[in-house]
Amino acid sequence: MFKLKKQMKRILYCAMAAALFVGTVGCADEKEGTDDPTVDNAVDPDLYDVDPQPETDQEEVKMNTTLYFFSDADAATDSCSLKDNFVSRFASAQKWDGVSIPSQGDCLLFNVDEASSIVGNAAGLDALKKMHEAGVLLVMEGGSEKDFERVCRMVENYNPYAVGDAEEEPNGGELPLWIWTGPLPGAASLAMLLEPTDTDGDFTDDFSQGELCDMALTEIKDALAAVNGTAGMSVANGTKSGDEQKELTQLMNATKFYIYKSQKIESSDYRSSKKGSHTNNYQVEFDVWYAFSEDEQRNYYYIHEEISCPFKNTYVGVYSKSVSGIAKVCEWFGRQVDVTFEPVSNANDVKIHRSSPTSTQSSQSYTSGFSWNLGGNVSYKFGGESAGATVGLSGGISVSNSHTYTVNDVTIADNGDNGSECKASWSFILSGVRTTYAPFSTACVNMYEGSLTGRTKLQAGTDFIISTPVKSRTPQFKGTLSVQLKSSCGKMGTTCWERTRNADHSETFTLPAVK
Repeated sequence: MFKLKKQMKRILYCAMAAALFVGTVGCADEKEGTDDPTVDNAVDPDLYDVDPQPETDQEEVKMNTTLYFFSDADAATDSCSLKDNFVSRFASAQKWDGVSIPSQGDCLLFNVDEASSIVGNAAGLDALKKMHEAGVLLVMEGGSEKDFERVCRMVENYNPYAVGDAEEEPNGGELPLWIWTGPLPGAASLAMLLEPTDTDGDFTDDFSQGELCDMALTEIKDALAAVNGTAGMSVANGTKSGDEQKELTQLMNATKFYIYKSQKIESSDYRSSKKGSHTNNYQVEFDVWYAFSEDEQRNYYYIHEEISCPFKNTYVGVYSKSVSGIAKVCEWFGRQVDVTFEPVSNANDVKIHRSSPTSTQSSQSYTSGFSWNLGGNVSYKFGGESAGATVGLSGGISVSNSHTYTVNDVTIADNGDNGSECKASWSFILSGVRTTYAPFSTACVNMYEGSLTGRTKLQAGTDFIISTPVKSRTPQFKGTLSVQLKSSCGKMGTTCWERTRNADHSETFTLPAVK
């Protein structure tokens, strides 16, 4: 028994000595991590590495339609361009004959310098208008908001992207893709802007550009495949005025537009330089249904935001590293996502009538949605802003919609304001890492990963109804997406030296209007 006690004391003294050693290089002053093989070979059960991000485009989403080039120059390949990633996803690609109108879901691609020659002659302009009405994807490579607005104005189609005060040049010379279309089975219209640059304006790699195209084409394929849309209806087959209240989302398809943003974590941002660089691509989809109250002289908007933020690319797991001494590291995981939709001006004229979800604590799932109705004389544009016929209803409209989302350890904060700021805003706060003291583990710490959502993907949604007075014929709102990634270091049972990387992106949108 005496020998056993002595052995136990020795073990205890060794543990205390190890703890004191780690403590002397603890969380007081951060130093850069070093690639120490004796540390990296630790085999604690909480340590593991995630497979690295591929280097090349995986082309996971394919289109079974045809892409047409406006000219031979558009068919020229450039391995660094976003255009090449987009083109490679179509079943076939060929030069347009200049006369025929492609089928719904086909695509016409041209560059910004060719846009003027297309819309500058009667035949070209007429063809583009017919393509837009037929649900052909129109894709313009390059150009600013003003360039896109010029083309949309000539084709006479709705453009949700508001024009800024200054001409914007693509970052680093990398050319964006402007993608838009008219009525599809599941959308009144659709518009998106894809940019091959990250939060710092740096060029993104081939894999990340491919992921961006996958996200965009998934949305387009969903709109093409929709079976419950209103595209096949007409004013003559039951959408005329009446005294029965109508459900707004059953009367018309949504007008869709998007925010896309790439966030790159450089190799130098990781504690271990062996991790390489990784990029996440984020998307916010805005689905807009709208109607006009003849009695109130206000445009009403039901807006559903669909938020998709995958974190799996930048997340590399939990591994050991020498950071001012032996330590454990967990990086880069999603910690918070904020979305805001607010008026650019005249906030006092805007009203928020409903919003969802409400604030929750550490949810595993939640439901966004509500029931709402607007009585009296109402009109709406059947078929969307560009080609829609105005239809009147004397019985008013209603909205009854809900969406349930599975999340993991996510707290939702409703930051909306129906007062002077008048904004619809939410924060999705994902739980971070936890640490406990473990004297016989590497760095005397067990590190427990945070929310599964923060390691994989946040798929979330919000819903709100706003209204603007008739004098705001083209109301402008700013949609903002903010994403926060975290890197945590742990030793001696505590979490220390947390680092943050933020990605913020805003787009100003002009909402459609009946009057």
